[in-house]
Amino acid sequence: MCQPFLWIKIMTKAKYPVLKKDIKLAYPVALANKTVETLSMRRPTVRELLLMEKHQGDDLEKDLYMMGLLCEVDDALLHQLDAMDFIKLQECYKGFFMPEKESEISSED
Repeated sequence: MCQPFLWIKIMTKAKYPVLKKDIKLAYPVALANKTVETLSMRRPTVRELLLMEKHQGDDLEKDLYMMGLLCEVDDALLHQLDAMDFIKLQECYKGFFMPEKESEISSED
């Protein structure tokens, strides 16, 4: 039988992936009398990955679609981004799929 506090001990050592990252834009975007200097990107869900695959268009259009979902911004803003800032968004997105350096749950005492 499992010790009552073993689960709590394991959970306190858990390492969870980053759920959201902030990306500072090198070239802020002005849209609707507001300047956007930073975008926040959250991790994608499986549902969103499926939606992206079904989205019409080439790879760049699919990336734009996904970035809009994950950053919760309108396409109009993404279309005004400098190419270097868009590459930062793509790198952040790819980083969500990289393996963690340590196991997510440590079982050490």
